[in-house]
Amino acid sequence: MNLRFAAALTGSFAALALLVLGGTYVAARRVPRFYQQALQAAPEIRERQSDELLENAAALASCVRKEGSWRALFTADQINGWLAVDVAKNFPELFPQGVADPRVAIGPDRIAIACRYLDGPVETVLSLEGEAYVQEPNVLSIRILRARAGSLPAPLGGLLKGISNAADKAGMQLHWLQAEGDPVAVIRLQPPRDERNQLRQIETIELRDGEIYLAGRTTSASNPSSHEASAPLAASPDAQSKKR
Repeated sequence: MNLRFAAALTGSFAALALLVLGGTYVAARRVPRFYQQALQAAPEIRERQSDELLENAAALASCVRKEGSWRALFTADQINGWLAVDVAKNFPELFPQGVADPRVAIGPDRIAIACRYLDGPVETVLSLEGEAYVQEPNVLSIRILRARAGSLPAPLGGLLKGISNAADKAGMQLHWLQAEGDPVAVIRLQPPRDERNQLRQIETIELRDGEIYLAGRTTSASNPSSHEASAPLAASPDAQSKKR
């Protein structure tokens, strides 16, 4: 092998390595479309969306203190406004170190969550896609179908540990199961009874186009089979816009 051929071969390997590294860097930096759009919302819109979610949450909290069935609707826009404003301001310790600007997208039977990840050699956007369902009252299951760093598959070990740590900080009871090889986060949402000896049960979670629907029932120890009429729906964006 002469010197010129060896130099050409070495140069070819170096060029190939640079192309692979460059392609990996670009792929790791790729941003999901829904995440890019969610980050572009104006500050005043985020404030309004956050206020709408907090109003809905307050209405829901009032409903669940009364015996009977109840239901509520939250949109992806409201959740993203709340994440951008209220969580960033009042609960910055909720997410692991290096995680910033979480946002969600909701479609029929699917939810996607993405965030910027700053704790590494390359800043990237981590995203998870999964299903959410209630198999028994007050127990939420989230099946993780896909994890990405940019457009590259992301190892799940660190992500699952980060989710567990965030749930622990939020006071949630979480454990992991598997369904056909996919990790499933199982979250018990609240104690079965409160100080008034009421049983509050979340019975339904539906992922729809751009929104999440919740339904459940509150009963007392003396009347566990109560079937009162449904409580009013927690204020929806349409209802709120009519007030203004």
